[in-house]
Amino acid sequence: MTALPSTPNTARSGPTVIPGFAGTRTHRAAVALVVRHHHDGTGRCACCRHPFPCPTRTGALHTCAAASEPLTSIPPDTSYPATATTATTAVTLRSPQ
Repeated sequence: MTALPSTPNTARSGPTVIPGFAGTRTHRAAVALVVRHHHDGTGRCACCRHPFPCPTRTGALHTCAAASEPLTSIPPDTSYPATATTATTAVTLRSPQ
């Protein structure tokens, strides 16, 4: 049996940018998540207390990258309490009109 030749990794080096994605609700929500989920200085996320970077921030950063958001332009919200509690948010679902 012949071994297959080794091929270099052909994955793109940068994120995939989605034209027209910047400014959408999804993009704005991702920016809000990045702002809220920041390092608290102890190795934890100030919002959810997961090890930093938390899964929420990581996913939101990928979304921001798809919108070509310069990540250095997103300052952390340091006023957010480091002792975050779980909050319940009411969501109203409407059918499309």
